[in-house]
Amino acid sequence: MNEPITPRDHLLNRHAAARLQLDALRLAALPAPPFSWHQFAAELFRPHRHIWQLIGCVWLGLLAWNFTFARTHASAPVAPPPPEAIAAWLTQFKAHAPLAQIDPRP
Repeated sequence: MNEPITPRDHLLNRHAAARLQLDALRLAALPAPPFSWHQFAAELFRPHRHIWQLIGCVWLGLLAWNFTFARTHASAPVAPPPPEAIAAWLTQFKAHAPLAQIDPRP
């Protein structure tokens, strides 16, 4: 069944727009919450602490892998091609020569 509307409900419905304006004024009067980087970092890292620990362990493992295996062989420096090869290459790529005339073999 329908419950009867009380005078309180009638007044609250009548002044609903004023209630929204008063709520906005109350929120505007509140001071802004203080911001600190320490609280921000705590809110960011604390709920997912185990995930951040796992990510840190993976990065340390990758760093150790890089230091142990990336330095085992040094690549030899590449020597420039001899001047004869450069001259032959330049003669093949003249601006007026069509690309079909370029010899694909070295």
